[in-house]
Amino acid sequence: RGFGAMGKSKERLSNHLIALLLQRANDRLEEAEASARVEIHYLPMPAALRDSADFGTHWMVPPTIPVRDPRSFADKDRNSVDVKKADMARVLHSLFDAAPGAIERALEGLDAEQRKDVGAWIRRGWDKNRTLQERLDAALRVEPEEGD
Repeated sequence: RGFGAMGKSKERLSNHLIALLLQRANDRLEEAEASARVEIHYLPMPAALRDSADFGTHWMVPPTIPVRDPRSFADKDRNSVDVKKADMARVLHSLFDAAPGAIERALEGLDAEQRKDVGAWIRRGWDKNRTLQERLDAALRVEPEEGD
């Protein structure tokens, strides 16, 4: 119980610091009479990718990453599929591709059945985040000013 509370307190402190820095940045923009505002959009990794102890925020990606169905976290004997490093790089890019089947096409190193399963596992719960990405893209889009 103590470790969990300790971890949560670090998260709460860092979130508070982020909020303070965000407010300070927006206050400075307001003082400069700028029309822009700084916003933060949180886009979590899909649950199927967060589950792997071999893959995360490490700067070195292992040659293969096991991907499992996120609905069966408690089942230690559940099926997993090893995804090659190059395929995973394509998968991460495909998360923001609106084209149907983009994730499955990124998994070219797997057979058809594995592509279907792994694509479904990764996409589970991810589609709602896609709308957040669309909002972020719209917010970052810079329209040319007249005369440019």
